[in-house]
Amino acid sequence: MGRDDNPVDKAVPLPRVLMLRRPPPAPAPRPAAPAASRTAPAAPPPVRQPTPPAYGDLFGNALAPARMPPAPARVLPPPVRVSPPAGAALARPAGDAREATDPPAPATAPREAAPAKERAPVAPDETVEMTVRIVRELHESPDRTFYVYLAKKEDGEEFKFSTTHPATRPKAKEQVLLQGKWGVYRGQQTFRATVMTPVLPKGAKGIVGWLRQSSVKGVGHATANKLAEAFGDELEHVVGDAEALARAIPREKAVAIAEAWASNAGQAELVAWLGRFGLGPLTTKKIIKQFGARSKQIIEENPWVLAETIEGIAFRSADEVAHSAGHQLADPKRIRGALRFFLDARTREGGHCGLPPSMLVETVADEIGVGAVAVRAELDEVADGRTHALDEVTNLIYPIPLLRDERDIADRILTLMAEAKPASETPEEACRLVDEAAAELGFVLDESQRQAAVSAVSEGICILTGGPGTGKTTTVRVILKALQSVERKVAIAGPTGRSAKRAADVTGAKTSTLHRMLEWEAAAGGFTRNQRRPLQEDHLIVDEFSMVDTRLAAAFFQAVAPGSAITIVGDVDQLPSVGSGQILRDLIASGSVPVCRLSVVHRQKDGNGIVAAAHNINAGALPAVSAKAADGFTFTEAYGANGISEQLVRMVTRDLPERGIDVSRDVQILAGMRQGEIGVTKLNEILKATLNPAAEDGRTVRLGHRLFTVGDRVMQMRNNYEKKVYNGEVGQICWVGEVKRGEKEMVTAIRVEYPGDQVVYTAEDADDIDYAWATTVHKSQGCEFPVVLFVVPNSHQSILSRNLLYTAVTRAKQECHLVGDGRALRSAIAKADTTRRYTGLALRLAAPGPSPDDGIDEMPAGPSPR
Repeated sequence: MGRDDNPVDKAVPLPRVLMLRRPPPAPAPRPAAPAASRTAPAAPPPVRQPTPPAYGDLFGNALAPARMPPAPARVLPPPVRVSPPAGAALARPAGDAREATDPPAPATAPREAAPAKERAPVAPDETVEMTVRIVRELHESPDRTFYVYLAKKEDGEEFKFSTTHPATRPKAKEQVLLQGKWGVYRGQQTFRATVMTPVLPKGAKGIVGWLRQSSVKGVGHATANKLAEAFGDELEHVVGDAEALARAIPREKAVAIAEAWASNAGQAELVAWLGRFGLGPLTTKKIIKQFGARSKQIIEENPWVLAETIEGIAFRSADEVAHSAGHQLADPKRIRGALRFFLDARTREGGHCGLPPSMLVETVADEIGVGAVAVRAELDEVADGRTHALDEVTNLIYPIPLLRDERDIADRILTLMAEAKPASETPEEACRLVDEAAAELGFVLDESQRQAAVSAVSEGICILTGGPGTGKTTTVRVILKALQSVERKVAIAGPTGRSAKRAADVTGAKTSTLHRMLEWEAAAGGFTRNQRRPLQEDHLIVDEFSMVDTRLAAAFFQAVAPGSAITIVGDVDQLPSVGSGQILRDLIASGSVPVCRLSVVHRQKDGNGIVAAAHNINAGALPAVSAKAADGFTFTEAYGANGISEQLVRMVTRDLPERGIDVSRDVQILAGMRQGEIGVTKLNEILKATLNPAAEDGRTVRLGHRLFTVGDRVMQMRNNYEKKVYNGEVGQICWVGEVKRGEKEMVTAIRVEYPGDQVVYTAEDADDIDYAWATTVHKSQGCEFPVVLFVVPNSHQSILSRNLLYTAVTRAKQECHLVGDGRALRSAIAKADTTRRYTGLALRLAAPGPSPDDGIDEMPAGPSPR
């Protein structure tokens, strides 16, 4: 099938891929059990299995005597995996540099179905599929992720089964399809269902019964009876047609019934089919939610689209499904899917806006095991302007949204600079306003500060940058006072809640996050402040601009009203944004926007050691360390994960509290990496157990796989526009309990207090937050903490660099303490720049390219948050 014949192939976007390989040969059929064993099958010997967390006793003495499942249960072949037997060759395209052939698959002997009463007991490691009827729910775990049910098989025998993260919660008498395995727990047979999905009834009578069970919200006996009277035996043919149902019942209920039927009809068979590929219940649920009844067709035609369109499915997983479905290694759809996937992964995880074609080809060829010639042949199909495009100005291949945003930023900045109406029309007037403001505030500005303030008052757009201790805050206060003296309407914003709060603390003015300033609305699908509804302020000051990524920058510049002026504040030597782009660096590098760099270090009473250390690090020199913590900057030698963690625990439990420092509020531990034996995840486990351990006192609840306790420090890990809490915001759990979901159901929840707001989380969105006793340097950007402890283990050398170390140190306001290996510290300072990103904004501002829409197919308007 050609690319244009397959609409799925046009879908967009995510990391190392396993090459397609032959599955192991199918196991030989198991002979039927001898007649004697059919009378009294011997139970398998007891196998001691690990007890499920908190729920291990559920299968103890409560179960009936061990009995194997009866014959109607159907045994499925195990999911096909991609690991081949030793020596298996890979199928490769002819003429490829790594050409190989794949031998024909061995024939599988057909399994002879034995009569039901003569089938041997099912082996514990085999996947079983069966349809049962729910008798009742026996147990629900506190975090609503683990359930135990009593069910009845087709022959009337009752048994108990458990399941985790079910896609549905069936009621009594409902029929469900189960996939899972029989096992042994404490000497008794148990069934663990990996998949549980409803089986919709057939025939008009079954549908009426389904509706009477309140399977659809707001629909009960009365509505079911009306439909039965109106349609009779024809009900099964119209139950999915809202227009037809609306002739007998209110339209709202007709639509609800039709949608419920459409979303569940055929799902049991679809779930069973997807289960053969080894996909878990949550992944299966995502696939069905995304593609519905088309899921089977998509996997048969182009399974790699799963990795491009469903969050959490890696290309490796899609490759496994593809191989199981019989697709070939050199399938053009596979190569095109890999090109899109790895390009989007690099822009999302590496911060690039685009990639050079040669780099993309080399990356994909290496990752998926196909020659560069074959990969290059599909490049034009991918960069065709529909989902990705090759930009002639930068010679980079971009995802279309990033290309559009980058072009739009350049266009808007040039337009705003031309249309701006600054507070002062002459340098002389600007100098007067600045001098009067400084005098009124009692500040004496150095020449670089004065020049920066004059530029901000007299230019349409200007950039104010400088390291710690150079007086950025003082300069911003003078600029604000000068603008207010001529009655300019000013707004101050930061990219995160903490950066906005810090700006408010130091300026005394009202501030907000950029997201709140731009007014995100879920119903509108984006920010409501834009060119059609611009911001009303005359002058906008944005702090910590090094954190602003391409997408947010595009939305911000779109919302600035014609004639308004902008002052951009940030430290260009810090790490670039977590998201794609390096906006502040590119604006400075372009030479098109006025830049004022503060150069004089103003020694402050507190934190002198931090300022001096930061400037030494930025210059590539080892910082001077003190033996006294109160001097602001220290380095403690510690080796290995155990040595460093022991030193950290000693500092947060003894050294810092003894000097009157509130560890739970004023101390932040930073690390360069999330994973590893001394990464953020492990540090958070240690610190929670040390500083705020979970206890059965009503202050701790389980959400998902983690325990959360009142007082825990947590961080939002991704933008949530509906809750209006954004990536990197840090808060503290202030309440745990239950909240109502729907009309009757109560679910476990926690409430997190962020600066200026409180947000509730349940098990459904618990993955949006993480413990924040420790966090990465990237996630700490825009924040300032009284005390910072930064770990520099030798195992982190691959990621440690000068600007990462500099960013970590400059997060500290009063004290910064490094703990780790001196070799790692010296190595980090020697690495000047490890954050080069492929972007094109500087080039576009220096030499504007084509208009934002040239060569790009039309896309829906408005941002699409990930």
